[in-house]
Amino acid sequence: MRTIGRITSTIALLGIGSLAAACSDRVVEPTSKAAARTPLLSMAATPLTVQTIVVNPWQSQSYALNGTNVYFQAGSVCDPELSSYGPGTWDEQCTPIAAPLTLTATTFMDADGNPYVDFQPALRFVPGKNVVLYMRDSDLPTEFDPQAIYYCSDSAVCIDETVTDPSLVTYYDRDRGLYFRRVKHFSGYVIGPSRLAVDAELEIDLGTSLEF
Repeated sequence: MRTIGRITSTIALLGIGSLAAACSDRVVEPTSKAAARTPLLSMAATPLTVQTIVVNPWQSQSYALNGTNVYFQAGSVCDPELSSYGPGTWDEQCTPIAAPLTLTATTFMDADGNPYVDFQPALRFVPGKNVVLYMRDSDLPTEFDPQAIYYCSDSAVCIDETVTDPSLVTYYDRDRGLYFRRVKHFSGYVIGPSRLAVDAELEIDLGTSLEF
């Protein structure tokens, strides 16, 4: 595929549900105020698509986000006002949100055509619950060019989380042109080169309502 700036090495896992939910969107230029929120967004080479979604804490949901889809199992989101956040905290127990939470998702591509998604505010998820990120890319992996979903911090450093957590391996669905993996927290994610990507069927039926 392409290259991404400042990468460490490999990636991600499975998990899922179905239920599609509506979201609002607007497109802004990369030079807009939104682009200055984090160094990650400053890597955008295409207009930013900014969408808001409202996560229902009591219901499993899937949200379509301009070439990206994210699935939340019911009760999976830690309360950002009460939980820790940062490397080393991803598996700590936390208090789930008790009311709907609004998230902003910004999608874009960099100069090499790598798809990115950035989520605000930063969140982590309840250990044992499934939150699954799907990203569409027509450039599917080959034996000599595997791809995976990397976590990118607000400082625009993109990290292979499977180095410390093998459960976060990236899978891909060749028929749909999708990469997907379990995620334990939110900030930003990108598809990039990897040592590992797994071609596997989904272990939980997506049904027909997964939309992009």
